[in-house]
Amino acid sequence: MRFEYREEIHILERIQRETRERLNDQSNSDDDAESAGVCSRSLWMIAGSIRAYYLLAFGTVGERFDFVLHPDQRNAAIANVLSQGSVRDDSACSRRFV
Repeated sequence: MRFEYREEIHILERIQRETRERLNDQSNSDDDAESAGVCSRSLWMIAGSIRAYYLLAFGTVGERFDFVLHPDQRNAAIANVLSQGSVRDDSACSRRFV
């Protein structure tokens, strides 16, 4: 599952890069509002995917199991990473900041 999130991050980064290029292209002014919306949404989605990836890569074993086994609680787990600004590993001494 961690690799799925990594792939999602790469796809969203590519979409963001392509929409930024379209926004920087002066001849494409008709699509500016749509491209800006796509770019904004992709940023928001990347942030959530990165937090999920960090949780799956660096979280405690219990947090990772909960994330995988309880899909209905994933948004809360991602929000928890956001509110803490970091992920704690099993040693409880080491924190990775998001």
